[in-house]
Amino acid sequence: MTTLSPEDVAELDSLRGALEDLAVRQVIARASDEDLSSIAKTADAMERATRAHEMVRCDIEFHDAVFAAAGHQRLADAWDAVRCQVHLFLLTRIGHSAEGYLDSIPREHHELVAALRSRDAQTALALFAAHRRHAVDVIAGTSA
Repeated sequence: MTTLSPEDVAELDSLRGALEDLAVRQVIARASDEDLSSIAKTADAMERATRAHEMVRCDIEFHDAVFAAAGHQRLADAWDAVRCQVHLFLLTRIGHSAEGYLDSIPREHHELVAALRSRDAQTALALFAAHRRHAVDVIAGTSA
C-alpha cells in the first residue's frame, strides 16, 4: 500500500489549501443558487454513509462539487491533478483514526455549505482551513 510521508502530507495540504482557497473565493463570488444546491446535495449524501470508506468517497465528491461550482476550468484541472492524492490522504486519515469520523464529517461539511451560502469569504475560508487542519492533525497524531 502506498503511504504518505510527513513531507507528502505537508506538501499536499499546502497545495490543496491554495487551490481550495481560490475555489472558495470563486464560489462565493460567482456560484449560482443551483451550484450551491449541488454542493449541499453532496453534504446531504454524507448523512447516509455508514462506512468510513463510503464517507471518504462522499468527502471527495463534496470537494469535486466545490471545484466545479467555482467556474474556473484551469482550477478544476489543477484539482483533478491532485484529486487522487487527496483521496489517498483521506484514506490515510481514516487509517490512522476513524473515531468520530462518520459523526463529525457530515456536520463539518454542512457548516462549509452554510458558509458558502452566506457568501462570507472570511468565515468560509477559515472553516475550510480548519477542516483541512483537523485531517492533518489526525494523521500527525496531534488531534484531540
